[in-house]
Amino acid sequence: MTETTPEDPREATLRWYIPAVGMFVSLFAIVELMLNQVLWVYSGIPRKMAAAVFSSSRVDYCCQILTRIIDAQALSGDKIVELKLAMEQIGVIARTRNDILHFGLYEVKDDGVIVSNEDFAHIEARIRALHISPEAFRHLKDDIEKILSILHRNTGNPKYQSLPLFLTRFMAI
Repeated sequence: MTETTPEDPREATLRWYIPAVGMFVSLFAIVELMLNQVLWVYSGIPRKMAAAVFSSSRVDYCCQILTRIIDAQALSGDKIVELKLAMEQIGVIARTRNDILHFGLYEVKDDGVIVSNEDFAHIEARIRALHISPEAFRHLKDDIEKILSILHRNTGNPKYQSLPLFLTRFMAI
C-alpha cells in the first residue's frame, strides 16, 4: 500500500497562477497593439506612415502622445472622456504587469501570491507589494475586455471595431 501525502497548497496556487500570468500578458499585448492603432488614428497620419513613425510604441508613450493630441485639438465629448479613463486604467494595469514580469514571485501563499520589489528597492519607502489572487486576475481580465472595447470604438476602422473571434474565445477562458 502506498501512502500519499497531501498536496502543498502552494503547488495548487502555482497551477492557476502560471496560466493566469500567460493569459494576462497575452491580453495586455493586444491592448498595446490596439492602443497603437488608436494613436495612429488620432495622429491623422496615414496608416503606413503612422506605423513607421510610432512603430510598436509602449503603452506609456502612446497614452502620453494621445493626451497631447487630445489637448492640442481640444477634443471633448463622451468618447474622449471614456478614452481618457481607459488610458488611466491602462496605466494601472501596466504597472501591475511590469511588477509581475520584472519582480516575479516574492512569496507563494495559500490564497495567492505576493509580487514585490523588496529585493530591488534601495530604501524602505520604495517597497511595493501586490497580493494577486484568482479573483484579482479575473478583475484584470474584465478591465482589459472593457478597455479593448473602448479602444476598438476609437480606431474609426471597421476592421478593428469588433473583437476578432479568436480574441472572444480567448477571453472566455
